[in-house]
Amino acid sequence: MTAPAAGGRRPDHRPPDHGRTDHRRTENRGPDPRIRSSEQKKRPAPATGRATGAGGRVVGTIPESLPGPVSAATLAAGSRTVLDQGAILARIKSLPPAPIVLTRVLSIMDDATAGVRELVSAIELDPGVTATVLKTCNSPVYGGTRQLASLDEAAHRVGMRTIIQIVMMREAQSILEGEQSGYGFAAGDLWKHSMTVALAARLLAQRVGFANVSGLFTGGLLHDMGKLVLDVHLKTSYQEVRDRVDDGSTFQEAEREVFGVEHAEIGARIAEHWAFPPSLVEMIRWHHQPDGSSDHLDACCLVHLADALAHWLGVGLGRPGLAVRFESSSVRRFGLGPEDLDRILIELVEKTQQTEQSLAA
Repeated sequence: MTAPAAGGRRPDHRPPDHGRTDHRRTENRGPDPRIRSSEQKKRPAPATGRATGAGGRVVGTIPESLPGPVSAATLAAGSRTVLDQGAILARIKSLPPAPIVLTRVLSIMDDATAGVRELVSAIELDPGVTATVLKTCNSPVYGGTRQLASLDEAAHRVGMRTIIQIVMMREAQSILEGEQSGYGFAAGDLWKHSMTVALAARLLAQRVGFANVSGLFTGGLLHDMGKLVLDVHLKTSYQEVRDRVDDGSTFQEAEREVFGVEHAEIGARIAEHWAFPPSLVEMIRWHHQPDGSSDHLDACCLVHLADALAHWLGVGLGRPGLAVRFESSSVRRFGLGPEDLDRILIELVEKTQQTEQSLAA
């Protein structure tokens, strides 16, 4: 059986269990996976420095510069829009700080000794986040006959992991819910795609026994945040990118050919600027090329696979859905077969609907 897609559609194809796949769609068709036999194009690893957070804590590696500009041959082929990478770096550094609750909760996720008291303390001073947590935990999705009146009660009913994921969804939604017209996203599209990837990552973590479920969930939520910066440039240069897609490049390859950098690297630089944990930085940087990760390969493979599942369901594709490459080595790494992915797709549709209901309650 092949899982029904969101909105009643069914995926056109069963996820493959070998080779490398492109997912392409036209204006009137759903995803159309195709096997590609060419050798994988690898992105060179950038030179790195160390990033430190509060108190000098080492939180990750920062490339000394963004990936280099495209070659003279590419320029001669007609690219006109290679970006001023210094301007991109300056824009990232000028971003406001990450939401304070987001950074507090990420610190708790990184602290094996933290408990309910620390989690409640990180959340309770923000009335908006507190209200969201209580509203969500009181929704029918989480059951219970008595209305919860405090974060302590909510944490003891649904557990720390669920509270963390509710907070992360709320904070990610505030970052991602706007329109990104360069990518073809109406308001809410990128958020819905990101939420679906996060839910798929959680299901995959549970299926394969990956321990850091909340970290993986957060990686799914934030994997595409680099699009927020690159969108403004794509608005004026989409046709150049599309021409390269039509010539066989994936959307990410076309971004790099036209702009000299693609959204995954920009997203990782934002994560480093905000002093996110190294595992989260790597999940964002390598969500399209998971084998580029050196220290968090399992996490990157699972976020990559979760992203593919969301594309198979056709959720929030925008223009990039025209050409997204799936590395099916991520499936083989965890011993998953087509039947496993079908079951996850079915459950993902149900979880997405339940989550939307709980957030709208």
